[in-house]
Amino acid sequence: MTDSTAALTINLLGRPQAWHGDTELDLGAARRRAVFTVLAMRAGCPVRREDLVSAVWGTSVPASANTSLYAYISGLRQVLEPQRDRWAGSRLLVTASGGYCLRVPKDSLDVHRFHSLREEARRRRSEGDATGELLTLEKALALWRGEALAGVPGPFAEAQRAHLDELRLATLERRAAVKIDLGGHEDLVGELTGLAHQHPLREELHRLLMVALCRGGRQAEALDVFRRARAVLVEQAGSEPGHVLRELHERILASAGDPGRCCPPKTPPARREPMVSPAPPRARAFIGREAELDLLRDAVAGLKAGRGGCVWFDGEPGVGKSALLAEALSGVTAAGCGLFWGTGDELTRTVPMNALRCLGGDPVATTMELCSRAPVVLVLDDMQWVDEESVLAWRHLHRLTQRLPLLLVVAARPTRDRRDIELLREQVGTRTLNPLDEAETRELVTVLAPDSALAEPVARLAGGNPFYIRAAVSEALESGWNPDDAPPVRLMTAVREHLRFLLPHTSRVLSSAAFLGDDCTVAEISAASGTPVPSLLESIEDALATGVLAEQEDRLTFPHPIVRRVLYCGMPSALRVVVHQQLAQALAATAAPPERVAAQLAAGPVPVDDWARDWLAEHGCELDPRLVASLLGEEVLDGDAPGGCPGSAACPAGRGRGPARPAAAARRVRGARRQLGTHRLLLRADRRRLGRDGPGERARQPAHLHLRTSTRTGPGRPAGVQRLRLRAPTRRRVRRGLVRSRAGPGTDADLRRAVA
Repeated sequence: MTDSTAALTINLLGRPQAWHGDTELDLGAARRRAVFTVLAMRAGCPVRREDLVSAVWGTSVPASANTSLYAYISGLRQVLEPQRDRWAGSRLLVTASGGYCLRVPKDSLDVHRFHSLREEARRRRSEGDATGELLTLEKALALWRGEALAGVPGPFAEAQRAHLDELRLATLERRAAVKIDLGGHEDLVGELTGLAHQHPLREELHRLLMVALCRGGRQAEALDVFRRARAVLVEQAGSEPGHVLRELHERILASAGDPGRCCPPKTPPARREPMVSPAPPRARAFIGREAELDLLRDAVAGLKAGRGGCVWFDGEPGVGKSALLAEALSGVTAAGCGLFWGTGDELTRTVPMNALRCLGGDPVATTMELCSRAPVVLVLDDMQWVDEESVLAWRHLHRLTQRLPLLLVVAARPTRDRRDIELLREQVGTRTLNPLDEAETRELVTVLAPDSALAEPVARLAGGNPFYIRAAVSEALESGWNPDDAPPVRLMTAVREHLRFLLPHTSRVLSSAAFLGDDCTVAEISAASGTPVPSLLESIEDALATGVLAEQEDRLTFPHPIVRRVLYCGMPSALRVVVHQQLAQALAATAAPPERVAAQLAAGPVPVDDWARDWLAEHGCELDPRLVASLLGEEVLDGDAPGGCPGSAACPAGRGRGPARPAAAARRVRGARRQLGTHRLLLRADRRRLGRDGPGERARQPAHLHLRTSTRTGPGRPAGVQRLRLRAPTRRRVRRGLVRSRAGPGTDADLRRAVA
């Protein structure tokens, strides 16, 4: 840990402040403070740029938001590390995973210390240490300097402000309850009166005030508090007080002035009962996964015999992890086991214990109590989005599986930005859930659409991913879409929404890769996206980890072709032509194989301009003449190979090879025909240009170019002149151009022989 990191203190429970020792740092204007607040609340975790923009501006994002964000980040880096060299990388506010990360110890944030003290108070309470609990709660409340995140704009700050204010009120209520139990009721009347006036709809504050008054022998005032509370609740909330407040009111009325009768000596601990959260519904059609089902069912059988354990499934998005858990655990409750289903959520991953709220209060203590009654299955789905506090609690629960009838079941996507989850993976061991094989895919399609012919095209399109299979079948059944056609808007929207988890730079890289065909190399993606290879590695690793790309020897492929099709068809056709044209030129500039460049020209289809004609003239002999013909809008002319045997200087297929056997000679003749046919196409395609430009130098230039590429075996080494068969009009135009030009006699003679 650096000295600058160790000396930094961040206070958010009030107006946001940052301190280096005794020096307060200038965090800047309101929106820069808002950016700092988001990064501080997510300290240690990367925050994507678009998430920062949404957190600060919400839905009203100006066009200059990204520019402003860069300026705020730059300014914060200068403030946080004033001694840093201008060209040195920041050690506190770093660029990571398509966003930014504030790397500071959690203990340097007052928000984290507040949460830690609340947990310590809860532990002391479970141990029966009321005095220790009171002191700890008072330490937690002493961290507050006013309204949390005061003066910070933006939807993120508003949501966090409301959440932290709720925690503060709950802490105040608990502190008052403990202090009343310890005999400090007289000191609380004034404080509770003010709080009840500020928050008139919180029944717990009214209850505590009534108890404090009753303990001091002021029953009449306690009854007045109830009447005022009831009037406010009826007027503002339209409801009567809850049964707890009504029961206390009835006890005071029946106490006849005896404080001991109206209020018991101790306030019972406010404990929330665990909630059995419903598991997701079973899939309509569940195919395959026999080995995984057996694994889970064996684990449940061991649980009923008193053995705990843990089962962790990893898999790409949409591969069917949740459906597998729902299918395998469908009969757990009927077998006498408790089932509690927690789910991580990307939007609430910063809310402490949000993923384990299904357990009620303290997850460890509650789980131990539940296991004393019956075996327990605790599921954590979407573990990659679970909040850090829930991950810590899960680590404790995992240790308990060695001595309690507790089965932990986890499902997660691969993730690269959660080191705490990666450590758990290494500790527990995981099982990867792969896509369905071709037979299982066909079976699933047949079950979903029994009387259709969708099995073959959907299997080819979805690549075994159940989400894509179901989405494609649903679209085909509802709209009559043919899977061999471009995907309709609704299907494209569903796939894009499914891919929202990708980092922004990964999405851009994948969009470039989608234009390169079914497979491509990293070098081709670099040329297509204009990004250096080292800068692509993080995006490609992200796509590989999440299953959007796959490795096939030295090439990258889309294992689910529907993803490539959606990324490709998501761009208007007019723009696709421009992109293909630019990609063809970019690939040609990197000396890519000619067939890869030609594929871009054909995919548009790209209009054949001067650049395309020149490129085809130079590389056409390396391509299939049918492809060149389709690019130029011409048909291959029939013709024989030139005179001379294969292997002679006149045969480009066998130049300089000497005598050849009949089979080899036949192959070389066919190669010569293809090459010469290609050159005939090139000259024929330039027919209009030769006639339109007149008999000057430009009229001769294509013939020179085409002849040169077909009559040289190496740089500067003529290999003889080939006789090219041209249509009569083209031959006449070329001859006129030669006659009227001023080129050297040697060149004219070569051209005349070529077009004779």
